[in-house]
Amino acid sequence: MSFLKRLFGSTSAPPTWPPPGPITTWPVGDLKGKLEVDAVLFEPVRKTVNVVGEGSYQGSLERLAGGRTIDGPRDRYHTAILLPEPTNPYDPNAVRVAVVTSSGDGATIGYLSREDAVAYRPVIDRLAAQGKVAACR
Repeated sequence: MSFLKRLFGSTSAPPTWPPPGPITTWPVGDLKGKLEVDAVLFEPVRKTVNVVGEGSYQGSLERLAGGRTIDGPRDRYHTAILLPEPTNPYDPNAVRVAVVTSSGDGATIGYLSREDAVAYRPVIDRLAAQGKVAACR
């Protein structure tokens, strides 16, 4: 235990997600605290997958990008993780797209389209069985 923790008492840190082993539950709501996930990073290829509903998350996008400049966002390079949202009331196959910064800050920025969610869900589920998440830049 560190000196400061002994001096001021231990404050319990928020639990890291996901716990070891297969991923059986997905985080709901905004991603708070540091994420420590094993991610399988898909390298950029010529095919691009669009994020839908991003208009509703402009505040989060601006915060994660560090604000705007005349040339666009201050920080353009983040990692996006794909999180199934089986409890989504509109689509049980929904896949949420969350951006995570290098400091571990994260937020939802939109969703995969219904068609893309159905196409990518088997890969996401296979990775979750191994305790990993799907991610891309």
